[in-house]
Amino acid sequence: MNETSRFIIQHHKTNRPHYDLTLENNGEVRTWILPRGIPEIEKDRKIAIEEPSDINSFNEAPDSTKLDCYGEGKYKTWDSGSYNIETENSIKYIISASGKKFNGTFLLHNPGWGRWTKKKLWVIEKVPSK
Repeated sequence: MNETSRFIIQHHKTNRPHYDLTLENNGEVRTWILPRGIPEIEKDRKIAIEEPSDINSFNEAPDSTKLDCYGEGKYKTWDSGSYNIETENSIKYIISASGKKFNGTFLLHNPGWGRWTKKKLWVIEKVPSK
């Protein structure tokens, strides 16, 4: 599988600032909250909390406010670009992102312990490029 899709990462300024990662592929949109930031070096792992989302995540005006489980606050686009899906199934994505800041290969996976929580907990990790 090697399709080109788009992503957007927004810095959400709430009382608990965090990043929102939204991936769009063939009209399907998935969003994760990254409360501890974005992995920047290989083998760096961060928690990712899956959130309900829709295609409007890409069309909202900058500096508008948005509500999620971390509260309501303004957000700004941190980075956007395209990505290729290298592997995809219900509990794992491997993507190659081509953004200005979010660049490289990333593994997003839903570990066993994350599937049984109230919100689906995932892990995002920067991995070596193939």
